[in-house]
Amino acid sequence: MYRIFMNEKYISVLPGRYISETHSHELLQMFITCEEKFCLKINERAVEGNCIVIDGNTPHHVTENDPVDFLMFIEPTCSVASQFRGRENGGMAESSSSGPCSTLRG
Repeated sequence: MYRIFMNEKYISVLPGRYISETHSHELLQMFITCEEKFCLKINERAVEGNCIVIDGNTPHHVTENDPVDFLMFIEPTCSVASQFRGRENGGMAESSSSGPCSTLRG
């Protein structure tokens, strides 16, 4: 069962189980696991971590083997999105693992 928490600028989800086909959307998306790490397919590339943030309009998918415990969909013009994009000297990195989250730009 999903638990969904909505705000004007983001939607948080506690999924019982989360699987998706390859897709993209305008919203930034954050994936968090309580496991040591998991692997997502982003732009046809495997990315590992325990917290991954994907920029909007970035193709990605989640398989049944990816233990996602928390999702957040973030409105792209809000301050939270700006903070993620402002990381690491002016923008989301192509693939960076410094700090608590890996961030990816499409």
